[in-house]
Amino acid sequence: MSHKNLYVDTFLCVWSSSLQELANLDRGKIAERLGISKSHLSSRFRDSYNMSFLEVLEFIRMLRAAELLKERSDLTVKEIAELIGIRKCDHFRRKFKKYFGVAPSEYRPREG
Repeated sequence: MSHKNLYVDTFLCVWSSSLQELANLDRGKIAERLGISKSHLSSRFRDSYNMSFLEVLEFIRMLRAAELLKERSDLTVKEIAELIGIRKCDHFRRKFKKYFGVAPSEYRPREG
């Protein structure tokens, strides 16, 4: 695999994971899916993209959360946080606001 495609391959691998998988994904599981070592995955991200694998994973989780907030009005903010692998709702709210500039409850479309 070309290191140029590592970001895209990782993104697609994580994005295509089921919600059950997403909550439990880590560097080791992604490296295994991509057929590379954990250390190779980490060093490539740091060297090529100037960001850690964990930063990328967090970003992808926030994108999935945004998608869920728009599409799944049956889920609470707390349930969405847990589905993407964040156990503390306050932590999720802070991270979400960092990425999107608004609280998760403000991001969700209004009903009516």
